[in-house]
Amino acid sequence: MCVSKNRLVGSCYKKQMSIPVSQVRTSALMLLCDEMLIRLCRWIRAAGYDCAMLPPGSPDRDIMSLAKREDRLVITRDRQFLNYRQAKDWIVFIHTQDLDAQALELSQALSIDWLFQPFSRCLVCNSPLVLADREQRRQLKVQLRADEDLWTCPGCHRHYWAGSHVRRMYRRLAGWNQLAALRDKNEE
Repeated sequence: MCVSKNRLVGSCYKKQMSIPVSQVRTSALMLLCDEMLIRLCRWIRAAGYDCAMLPPGSPDRDIMSLAKREDRLVITRDRQFLNYRQAKDWIVFIHTQDLDAQALELSQALSIDWLFQPFSRCLVCNSPLVLADREQRRQLKVQLRADEDLWTCPGCHRHYWAGSHVRRMYRRLAGWNQLAALRDKNEE
């Protein structure tokens, strides 16, 4: 794999290869998960990456069209994608069904930093979150402490705050980074 014009080129469908972090501008990494990887997609968003997903049942050609139009890499478990012309330029094939193993496989393929910008995107619609204003805080049915931030999604209007679930999710993201670092160290 290599980087060309700030875009990732290549794929890992034949052999798992790692892209050095120094060659990847993670802020420019744009991904697209197919419906087989809904859970992984939400975790990629939780890490702060732009990861789109079309509605379930979308034809493969629509997924590829969006990927090419928006310059996204397609993350999939669907082997049919490997039949597309230039699949190696657009497809990251994930072999496993287990979420933790998928995260590790993606870390190896793209040098994903699971703590890139944690909890900065909506887990549902992928929009970047913005700090809620006073009126939005007042309308919230959950009582937050005065020092707790409330974030809102401008796309779907969901609200996010740092509850205990965020601490659990953060530990899982950090764990994936640690596992990826250990795996990289063992492969040296």
